[in-house]
Amino acid sequence: MAAAVRRRIHLPQLLGDAVGNAGERCATRLGHVGAMVHGRTGTRTPDDPAHEDLFAIAARWRQPLFIQPRIPSHELRDVAHRGLDPPVDLGLATFCGGWHLEAGPVALRLILRGTFDRHPDLQPVLGHWGEMLLSWMDRADSLSGNAKHLERRVSDYITTNIHITSDPSDRSKIASGTAETLFRLGPA
Repeated sequence: MAAAVRRRIHLPQLLGDAVGNAGERCATRLGHVGAMVHGRTGTRTPDDPAHEDLFAIAARWRQPLFIQPRIPSHELRDVAHRGLDPPVDLGLATFCGGWHLEAGPVALRLILRGTFDRHPDLQPVLGHWGEMLLSWMDRADSLSGNAKHLERRVSDYITTNIHITSDPSDRSKIASGTAETLFRLGPA
């Protein structure tokens, strides 16, 4: 996974069907070892059938796809992230929830759309400690009874297909490698 940081491409999802061709070229000719996609392109989420080629190519070449969150849409920001001081509004819409509520459900939608059943080797990456998806795993797993088209339980896809990374802003906490530092445990 560390190699993915060395050489990955941010794929232009606005290309629609052509994004798969761009991913193929990057994997086979340019030596890229992964790609980054946004959690939304306009009103289209990555699980939209228009992106099917992208997932097929990423799975075939075993290329991880980092799902990069975007700031929520203006409509969602108006409802959930406005009305306080503008810098606070922006914080709510980005690092204090908005990003995570963008990318976590994207991964969940990929599961529910059956993307991993069609592409079992697909390995997306979520940052920020899983974009809240790990916190919701029990509740997300309750969708397994409703999503009868899936071959496995929702939690199984989360634990076998999706890779979780930390938040780069937590480096000082992670560097020590101790739960005491990370969770502020131990003597006061």
